[in-house]
Amino acid sequence: MKRFLCIGVGMIVSLVALFGTLGIGLATAKPPYYGMTYAKVSETLAGSGQTAAIATVIGSQLPTDDCIVINAYKSFTLNGSGRNAHNGTWMVSLDCNNPVAQPGKPGNSVSTAEGKKWKSWDTQAELINKNVTKALGDGSVPSCGKSAQAGKNCLALCTKTQLCSAEVLNYLQSLV
Repeated sequence: MKRFLCIGVGMIVSLVALFGTLGIGLATAKPPYYGMTYAKVSETLAGSGQTAAIATVIGSQLPTDDCIVINAYKSFTLNGSGRNAHNGTWMVSLDCNNPVAQPGKPGNSVSTAEGKKWKSWDTQAELINKNVTKALGDGSVPSCGKSAQAGKNCLALCTKTQLCSAEVLNYLQSLV
């Protein structure tokens, strides 16, 4: 019994050491600010006395403020005395392509997971915009205003994607 226990523990330790040496493992963590727009990241960092600096840009279809952050890290440039030269600066990598490709405009293909996700969000945001605008125009209650949970769900989608109009966002924020 003791022998099997020693062999079992030895095998587990060996596998852990092997995986650590070969670098086998899951790297699923997303960088901070991933998926947010550059404008939102800049605003968030400014609120804490820090700044965002653009490190790299992919594409040129969107205005800089609408570009999506795909990577972010604190600046680590050292000055002549060995101290951080850019204390409080975050370097951000931006994707300025459209979330979903359109004729003549590059972006994610709707056949990819990312493209399907953005296409779904785009369709939902378009429906929210139309529904709320129509309902506010004729004095009825939009579907997002029928329950607290519906309002929270609509607001979450509009905030995450930033595809809803300012009028719709103001209405949804007044519900919460």
